Amino acid sequence: MAKKNSRIKFKTKGQKWVTGKVYLLFPSLEKPSQFDEDSELKYSVTILMDKDSKDVKNIKEIISSEWLEGTIKKGAHNPLKDGDLKKAELEKEDKNGDIYENRYYIRSSSKFEVKVVDANKRIWVGTDQEINGFVGRVHSLVRAYEAGINSGVTLYLKGVQVISKGLEIGGDTTADFDVEETEDDDPFGNDENNQKNNEKNQKNNEKNEKLNKNQQELPDF
Repeated sequence: MAKKNSRIKFKTKGQKWVTGKVYLLFPSLEKPSQFDEDSELKYSVTILMDKDSKDVKNIKEIISSEWLEGTIKKGAHNPLKDGDLKKAELEKEDKNGDIYENRYYIRSSSKFEVKVVDANKRIWVGTDQEINGFVGRVHSLVRAYEAGINSGVTLYLKGVQVISKGLEIGGDTTADFDVEETEDDDPFGNDENNQKNNEKNQKNNEKNEKLNKNQQELPDF
């Protein structure tokens, strides 16, 4: 990860990603926090998704597209993490990692305060602790970057929708909630841009197929 005094150079214009229903973990939406001692204070949320979900398929395609367009080299920062590996790490520390089983997770963050709305698209009034593990949707901008000797793909947090209770964090069970993909309208007020973004993603997929033939390295998933 780039240190906070590294100058970031963006390699692409980035692509919008609005999730379907996912789990919201470890939110810092009331006030910014540090990911580690070398990082800046940021608003953030970790997105937890089932491995066979449409959201995972979509974010893999977007990351790969940014990776190729930004000519990112193998071994650079890939923001999408394997939950099964995380579960194994936690179990070595005698901690419960069941929430990560058969899932991917990815962190989205921003230096600036982000819009947080409820299921009815009204401003959310609540604490970070209250929504940890909730079901929600997340709007991010995905971009390829360079920062000194570091490079990769990162997510810039744009908005969060809090929908309903979901996972029981720290317990042995999860709530009985089926996180299915939906065709709901954009909860962040960007419905008019959806078609344009779908067309852009289709063009990027076609571009990826051509670039893949040139055997450029893609991120490991």
